[in-house]
Amino acid sequence: MIAIFLLLLLPSLVVSTPSVIKIDPETNHFIDSYNRQRFFHGLNAVYKEEPYHPSTGTWNAEESLNSEDAKQLSDWGFNVVRLGVLWSGLEPEQGVFNYTYLDEISTIVNYLKAENIYTILDMHQDVLSRAFCGNGIPLWAADIASNESRPFPVPVKMPYEIIDGGTPGTEGVPDMEECRGRDFITYYFSGSVSKAFQSLYDNRGGLLDGFVGFWEEVVRRFEGENYVLGYEIINEPWAGDIYSDPRRIFNAESKLLEPFYKRVHEAIRKIDDEKIVFYEPLTYDVWPVGFDTIPVGGEEYADRSAMSYHIYCPLAGGNTTPLELKLACQAIDWDFFHQRVHDIKRIGGGGMMTEWGSLSNTNLDLAELNHILRLADDYLVSQVYWQYKDYHDITCTGDAGISLYPGGEIQDDKVKILARTYAEIVAGKTKTMKFHEKISRFDLTYEPNPKIDENMDADVEEGPFAAQTTVIRIDREHWYRRGVIVEVDWGEGQEEGKIECSEDGRKIRLIHDEGVTEGQEINAVVKPCYHLLHAMCTC
Repeated sequence: MIAIFLLLLLPSLVVSTPSVIKIDPETNHFIDSYNRQRFFHGLNAVYKEEPYHPSTGTWNAEESLNSEDAKQLSDWGFNVVRLGVLWSGLEPEQGVFNYTYLDEISTIVNYLKAENIYTILDMHQDVLSRAFCGNGIPLWAADIASNESRPFPVPVKMPYEIIDGGTPGTEGVPDMEECRGRDFITYYFSGSVSKAFQSLYDNRGGLLDGFVGFWEEVVRRFEGENYVLGYEIINEPWAGDIYSDPRRIFNAESKLLEPFYKRVHEAIRKIDDEKIVFYEPLTYDVWPVGFDTIPVGGEEYADRSAMSYHIYCPLAGGNTTPLELKLACQAIDWDFFHQRVHDIKRIGGGGMMTEWGSLSNTNLDLAELNHILRLADDYLVSQVYWQYKDYHDITCTGDAGISLYPGGEIQDDKVKILARTYAEIVAGKTKTMKFHEKISRFDLTYEPNPKIDENMDADVEEGPFAAQTTVIRIDREHWYRRGVIVEVDWGEGQEEGKIECSEDGRKIRLIHDEGVTEGQEINAVVKPCYHLLHAMCTC
């Protein structure tokens, strides 16, 4: 039976203590304390040069992440930000911690929290350091890591000119104009970068000890903040010194990354045993990842660990024809999704596509955006687009205009695609979730949870029936300017539930009856409302 409900407005709700997010080891999905599945759609915000964090001051299209930004992200339907927290920002000089840096990171976390947006704290690096044309670890740490007789970036290219890096006692940095003359990915093959990563894994000169110390400072600051979803140990790790042992190209995950992650994970867990720890495989893996078990705590932490993985089609953003893009990229994208979802089921824990996109506003790139998001729906994958604003992205690999505000102008076509309708909370097990962008229709099918607690905590956003409440996020500005119609089939022989709309009309809540039976399915449809009278719309 289909029920079409008229508007039921809820009062505005203040930020409250959020439900703790963990992983369901059985389904590999994120879940909250009410056993509801949680799905995340978000953006990266990684500032790769000093001061290594977005500005918290006046809004601007290039550098800010303030309360105005947070409100806009929420209006678009995003509920997570992967925020760069760089060792370079926290410990610019060895043993001297810049706690003001963590104050700025905390300010951003609180701005996002005020809009019910979670944060992943990401120790972001690209080719490890500014000393190697990248970002991540401080220059003093790069000096310790340097164990290469040949100057950077040999053998990729002849040595670069070294200029003053601005940090006393360090050897300087390559000129950034010269750095930009090559795709930053090629610098991983320089002897300097390969050996620097090996130094980190081997704790040469106490480098790993220092890296652990960085994470201890970060975790001590945020261990009590429930809107921090988790800690990502390191972005896009490299395979170490591939020249002294080329086998590392294939076995670095088991031989190097596993003990590295184990060391950092143990330090984090001494301070915070509750949050999710994110780990990455080698980014270039086009085959099954080399971990046989969860590298951050094993099966004991299957409910608090998640693989962070990236999916980029190397042909997107280039000069391919539409046919090449559609055929080649679709095959590549599908293979990546299939492989990573299979890896997560094999290894255990959860997973999230924490980077993808890096695309412009061309028709070809917009088609690729839609294709990736359809696959994410098909595989029920949480995802975080790269990236929100430019934030001095010195290692950008895509064409110009990959952020949402290239050149200070919003790319609204891209925003519309990213701001698609989805269920951020499902009170049960999700069977299918699909958004049909051509007709603005969203379909959701799930097996509902029974009521699990007689004493529901009323101090959460969804109120006293939290365990029975599913939440669908919609962007009215881009998809439903005249409102929406919500149709729900609650299941044959079942009591009708309720449909409620948030005051701003951006959230739809489906509250099913507590007397649901095992195997029951609920089917919900959200579609545009075209009635002349708004009262005829659900929201």
